[in-house]
Amino acid sequence: MTPNTKKVAAFVVAATLITGYAGPLAVPAQAASAKAVAATFKDFKDLSQDSEYAQAIQAMIEQKVIAGYKDNTIKPNQHVNRAELAKMIVLALELEQATAGEDDGYADVAPGQWFHRYAATLTKNGVQVDSDKFQPHKQVTQQELVNMLASVLEKDGDEIQAWMSNYEGNKHVTRAQAAQILYQAQQVKSSETVITNITPLNSVTLQVTFSKPLTAEEVNLDNASKNFVFDNDLKIVNVPQLKTGATQTYIVPTTTQKAGTAYTLKYGDEKAVSFAGTAEKIQLSSVQQVTNDTVQVISNRADGVVDYGYVIAAYRNGRGALAMQLDENNHVDGVTYEIIPSLRSRTATLTPNNGGAAIIANYVPFTQSTDGRQAPKFRLPQGTTLQPGVTYTITSDWMEVKNATFTASEVAPLALQSAKQVSPTSLEVTLTADPQDELLAGRSVTLTAADGSQLTATYKFSSRKGATGTFDIANNGQLKSGTTYTVTAVNGWATANQVILAVQ
Repeated sequence: MTPNTKKVAAFVVAATLITGYAGPLAVPAQAASAKAVAATFKDFKDLSQDSEYAQAIQAMIEQKVIAGYKDNTIKPNQHVNRAELAKMIVLALELEQATAGEDDGYADVAPGQWFHRYAATLTKNGVQVDSDKFQPHKQVTQQELVNMLASVLEKDGDEIQAWMSNYEGNKHVTRAQAAQILYQAQQVKSSETVITNITPLNSVTLQVTFSKPLTAEEVNLDNASKNFVFDNDLKIVNVPQLKTGATQTYIVPTTTQKAGTAYTLKYGDEKAVSFAGTAEKIQLSSVQQVTNDTVQVISNRADGVVDYGYVIAAYRNGRGALAMQLDENNHVDGVTYEIIPSLRSRTATLTPNNGGAAIIANYVPFTQSTDGRQAPKFRLPQGTTLQPGVTYTITSDWMEVKNATFTASEVAPLALQSAKQVSPTSLEVTLTADPQDELLAGRSVTLTAADGSQLTATYKFSSRKGATGTFDIANNGQLKSGTTYTVTAVNGWATANQVILAVQ
């Protein structure tokens, strides 16, 4: 660490130390040579239950953050220096300590000094001070400590000052004041949600564990998009989903990671956590044509691939016997499973073997896992169809398909049979036969009145029952009473022979 990287306006010797609090604190730190002789608050003759610091000091004694001296005193008014505070916070907040070979970078800290390991640990944890010297015996001022915590907790300094009674910036911090402000920091940190682990499962899926469960409001997509902040252009693409059987571990779908890229994820106002990106693609089995403009990609549970819909708590009841509970390593019954995340906004490329231009097909929402099958569908742009007799290969930056080619054929379009009004803003459309794999998602119909005016109605996701599905009028339109409409399929996905909707 160079002197330039260590400079900061005020003392930040423990700058990232409060962020790691995870439980009971350990080992006193005030004086390395002081011998603790009492274990409870009442045993110290210079402490009073009436003191404004009583609760904080008692908590620190019980957690063994502060110890007493041979004469049964705690010396609450004694000032704290950098070396003492460094040891206290490093051990109390259970930071990953520096190894013997890791230097602290300070000119005035030599290996063998009792505080060397703590100074090196601070450096390892990103701590910065105001020069290339640690100045271990320098006493800490109240303002320096306020600046430190404001930086660590990313809060306004005025809020931190409110934790410290009788605040005067230039005065030095006493043991009692250190106990009080550390105790307050514990309360703040224990009430906040922090990331404890990030595991990339594949190039578009993270498994993220938090210190406590997220609330329903926090997993709302708008809020999640604001709270999950990545660097290097990575983004969350759909809501994080709690794994079945877990209390605070979530499947998080992202845009595509890049192999070897070091990413960070910052949740809300908390400290960013690093992880290494992976280029591992999801292994799928085959591709099949569904209609003239739609294909589906098949994967099999027997091959160790499972859709996230079967392993998340939100969908468990609806999946019945097909639901699974994976452990933290995503295996059950001796099998490790690869998880397909939400495919929202995913695309696939269809490349013809006749030298024609590649086609970008978009994922059709809510089609990736239906009727116990894992068969997400991808649709060509409107007005584009597959050419019969041409062989296509499907590829993407997030999946690898074992049998990735198919030869297109002419698929007879579906046929509209009838239409019935459901409400002023919706209608039921019945086909001549159950469309099977064609789930109607993304499909629309046009309603044309005798005067030439038109309405468009779009299929309501997951509404189809057999051959009948519900379509909602788009753009806040309404069916006009007493009007007769002719119903046709947009973009020719179905034929229609005088399908009439008579509105009462």
